[in-house]
Amino acid sequence: MDYVFHFDVIRNYFPDFLKACWLSIRLGLICIIITSIIGVVLGALLTTNNKVVRGVIRVYVESFRLTPFLVQMLFVYFGIPLFLGVTLDSIKAGVVTLGLNGGAYAAETFRAGFQSVPRTQMESALSIGLTKTQAYTRVIIPQGIRSVLPYFISSCTMILKDTSFFSIIGVMEATGFIRYAASLTYRNFELFTILGLFYIIFTLVIGQIGKILENRVGRHEQNN
Repeated sequence: MDYVFHFDVIRNYFPDFLKACWLSIRLGLICIIITSIIGVVLGALLTTNNKVVRGVIRVYVESFRLTPFLVQMLFVYFGIPLFLGVTLDSIKAGVVTLGLNGGAYAAETFRAGFQSVPRTQMESALSIGLTKTQAYTRVIIPQGIRSVLPYFISSCTMILKDTSFFSIIGVMEATGFIRYAASLTYRNFELFTILGLFYIIFTLVIGQIGKILENRVGRHEQNN
């Protein structure tokens, strides 16, 4: 094999690549925040006795779980301006889609967490004078979140990696920039190698943060 790895290509594009990586990180964090809010709220609503509310949420959850993310993103990017007359730029379309997609999966994750909390916890909270809303927000939701934290951290790494799909609709995040640079230099192997390393490092960092959070939660539960 006579292939020569051209480090100069990486060196030439590295400063701009770092800027694109920073955009990927920011987009990923925004999507995680949206996912978290949707997941906690809808997960709690899925545990209620209101069949209409649960039915509406189920339609939303299954719609996103049963269709590919790429199809969803293209539908939002091209469909919303067509049907609603609201123009979304590529970044907003990507963030909205990934946030809604992640929220659908997170809703099921948090629902399972909330339902895993023993019913006696709710009864104890009500017995000391808390309202049902207070019992949910102060007792059930915190315990439920702690129980599913490892699974949610895993979902967060998937969300961060899925920002790479934004390049399909023209966002110049890490993947989009590397595709652009590769089209100019034809040095696909070198450029996509550094892109892969970025996602590996990024995912490992998020995983490590998740382990730290899990350890802190574990110590908190032991102290209590």
